[in-house]
Amino acid sequence: MPSWDTGLCDCCANPGGCGLCCRASFCPCTVLGDINGRMNGPGGFCGGCCVAGLLGNECCCPCFCMGFLAPQVAAKSGFQESGCKACCLTACPCTTVCYMCQVWRQTEIQRTGGAPRQLEMK
Repeated sequence: MPSWDTGLCDCCANPGGCGLCCRASFCPCTVLGDINGRMNGPGGFCGGCCVAGLLGNECCCPCFCMGFLAPQVAAKSGFQESGCKACCLTACPCTTVCYMCQVWRQTEIQRTGGAPRQLEMK
């Protein structure tokens, strides 16, 4: 059964690598903006960025956004993800950054048209 191309705890997985993990930790609004933009969510990049940045501390908007966007990302890759699971993984402080990175990586894989690339040893 198909699933995410990278694991939830693959912090430094490509695409994105360590830079994505740092970006999601310190400026998660830009990661949510990318996901929202790539899935043609309301307001594109700016819409996702504003929801996470301006409203993130006052309400659960990022959780609801991921609850809406992550199932779309999964469906586009041929598997199912429940909105409830996405919302819970985003709301849990232990998994917020990891889950946003996992979903971002999946959108990047979709955008570039392939699985994560591994470097060949020479």
